[in-house]
Amino acid sequence: MNEFDYLAEAKTNMEIADYSAVISLCDKALKINKNLPEAYSFRGNAKYELEEYDEAVDDFSAAIDKEPEVSEHYYDRSWAYHYMDKDDEAILDINKAIELNPQISYYYYDKGRFEYWLDRYREAIVSLTKGIELKPTENKYIFRANCYMELGEFDFALSDYNSAIKIDPEFATAYYRRGILYKRTEQLKKAEEDFLKALELNEEDYDAMIELGFIRIQAGKKDAIKYFNKAIKVKPSSNNYYWRVKARQRILIREDSVAKLSAGKFAECNYSEDVIFNKKQASDDVKDLNKAIKLDSDSKTLHQMRADRLVNLQEYSKAIEDYNFLTEKYSDNHSNYKMRAFCNLRIGLYQEALDDCKKSVELNDGCADVIIFGTRGLANYKLGNFEKALTDFNQTLDIEDDAETYYFRGLTNYRLKNYKKSFADFKKVLEINPDIESEYDEKIPAAIKFAMSFGKGFSQKKNNNAPIGLCQLNIK
Repeated sequence: MNEFDYLAEAKTNMEIADYSAVISLCDKALKINKNLPEAYSFRGNAKYELEEYDEAVDDFSAAIDKEPEVSEHYYDRSWAYHYMDKDDEAILDINKAIELNPQISYYYYDKGRFEYWLDRYREAIVSLTKGIELKPTENKYIFRANCYMELGEFDFALSDYNSAIKIDPEFATAYYRRGILYKRTEQLKKAEEDFLKALELNEEDYDAMIELGFIRIQAGKKDAIKYFNKAIKVKPSSNNYYWRVKARQRILIREDSVAKLSAGKFAECNYSEDVIFNKKQASDDVKDLNKAIKLDSDSKTLHQMRADRLVNLQEYSKAIEDYNFLTEKYSDNHSNYKMRAFCNLRIGLYQEALDDCKKSVELNDGCADVIIFGTRGLANYKLGNFEKALTDFNQTLDIEDDAETYYFRGLTNYRLKNYKKSFADFKKVLEINPDIESEYDEKIPAAIKFAMSFGKGFSQKKNNNAPIGLCQLNIK
């Protein structure tokens, strides 16, 4: 066989997608004759299909060296550059292809896509418009509409989506994208109709399912969650599990707002990512987030969401695992150290809690908040650093009234023999929560309870001696 026979076989194998055979046949052809641009082109395209983009670029470059006036070689190389995340080089190549053959409409279409992916929306519109002028297609209109959407020019976008649907009334993507436009412009009924049409045309369009689910939540429909369940059944991806978590959150936010309004209370819109209204939601969310993280283990957002819910469920040891990941991967985020400190405190790792508080404050330019003060105060109390604990409890209570803080400040003042202040703290805490003593192993000192039973405090001497009988108590 000569080199042209090998090339003919390579072309046949390219048509049946046997890319390894194409490469082998081109190798043989080039061994006979190194000056075959077709062999470099075939081999480059085969390597491109095998995602060997670096080597594909080398072959397309060799083809260009042999045939610098053939536009298709530049076009092929542009796509290899694109998948190497070199879109600037891709645009240079496709510009050259256009220069050599300005009547090929898909050159302008792909140039417009490269520009769109680089957020160069105005430039993309110019390229796509030229492509539409040469040959209008539904995809060109869709991409130009997407550019207009990014620029907030919704009337132009709507016109293009309509044009795409006019060319192909069975084009599910056009209905989905137009539905997104209607949703953004708060035309929810029209958006719902388009998402339903997209699903009618493509029963596995999980993006349309998710969007439809959120619209149903907004409308207060009871069947909203089923669309997220269907999306996961079609594609159990980390993103789809994430969206089901967000859906539960939106449902409960809406239910909470409706309940407040029904009771005549002010209902503030709250779309915070870490709002949890009940334990069942948190538990179901953790199950979904476990699956999502298994599919995308490096996601900061997923670990953060799971940690928030585990804290809510008081599963502090498991939450610490997520905070370990977050502090290792994103070591400059003071909040993750703060929350790990809180969790360490809850499982009795008091020195570790103090270390994390220190790190959090350092990363936050020396600033501390109520969580830091409270956590640090309790950790210092448990470690016997009563003076430090008292300072932190005072700072906590300067910010907000908190029964737990009054409780442990009362214990701290008692340890420091500030009996009158201890009495005042326990009096305050029992006003807030009369049953609080049942929540802690450390109980209100017997002498304080005795004084409270008479409704009076201690008369404390300047030498700070305990009242009669008080010094014999051993409070642990």
